[in-house]
Amino acid sequence: MHRHRRHFVDGNLRAPQDDSLYADTAPAAWVFRRGKRGRPCIEGDSDLRFSISYGDDLVAVAIARSVEIGVDIVSTRSQVDGMQIAQHAFAAGEIAELRAMGAESARDRCFDYWALKEAYAKATGAGFWENPRRYAFSFARQGAIAFLPDLNEDAEHWQFVLSAAPNSHRLALALRTAGARPRIVVAGFAPGGELAALAVEREFPHPA
Repeated sequence: MHRHRRHFVDGNLRAPQDDSLYADTAPAAWVFRRGKRGRPCIEGDSDLRFSISYGDDLVAVAIARSVEIGVDIVSTRSQVDGMQIAQHAFAAGEIAELRAMGAESARDRCFDYWALKEAYAKATGAGFWENPRRYAFSFARQGAIAFLPDLNEDAEHWQFVLSAAPNSHRLALALRTAGARPRIVVAGFAPGGELAALAVEREFPHPA
């Protein structure tokens, strides 16, 4: 089976198994449907939300209760032209930051922004290419993610996580917390399925 097709199958099999850890429902009993803009969701009145992302040799499944969630994993081994992607998908401030960096640092930061934007787009239900330049991320200090949303969103309603993942991947998670207290985020990494709490820091700049 083709590698990416196998990961697609693995992820879709994994979702009901993981959902059953948070609800009294057998994995085989879950029913999924295509929601707004084709986003997969659970049929019925479940308060569980989930998101799936496929890397080169990893599948990420994120689950939350009562908050919209998006996850993305990006392989940093990908042979892509980061600046070409940036010209079409990044905001002016993000592009300026990349241009001010050395080549290797710019490449790493490009993957950070790419993963964050994908995760945010999934959480909102929009596609990645639905005007991704209208919102921006930055790193005001080490580890702190600053978010400048478009006019339809409130930055205080969002929580973001960015972390290294196995096999040279970057993992980003976006949660619409609606101003509630930031949530503790736990990720399971294979092999072994070890659980690790991901540090969460955030700052929200105000538009000039």
